[in-house]
Amino acid sequence: MQQLIKITLSTVLLTTSLFANANPVCDVGREKAKSDLKKSLLEDYDSNYAFIERHLASGMSDFDRICRIKDNEIDNKILKSLNDDYYPNFSFIYRHYQSNKAAYNNLMKD
Repeated sequence: MQQLIKITLSTVLLTTSLFANANPVCDVGREKAKSDLKKSLLEDYDSNYAFIERHLASGMSDFDRICRIKDNEIDNKILKSLNDDYYPNFSFIYRHYQSNKAAYNNLMKD
């Protein structure tokens, strides 16, 4: 019985991790994303540590929001384009994803 539970949990965890990285922004993984964002903020804002700390936290919060976006052709297309141009600025990517997705939905209503 315990072996069956272990196999089931392993399968669930593997499936969850596969779906969590389904979109192009999340392919790098959370730790690499955080490291890249921190490096970028330190390069751009030098010794403004309060600003860097605040934007690192909000950027990673937006990274997590991005990683919860369901895997589909339109969302992935939008995210890939934004990621190619703006990585690791996850707050910018998330805000522009939202506006692009809304515009897409409006265009498809007609």
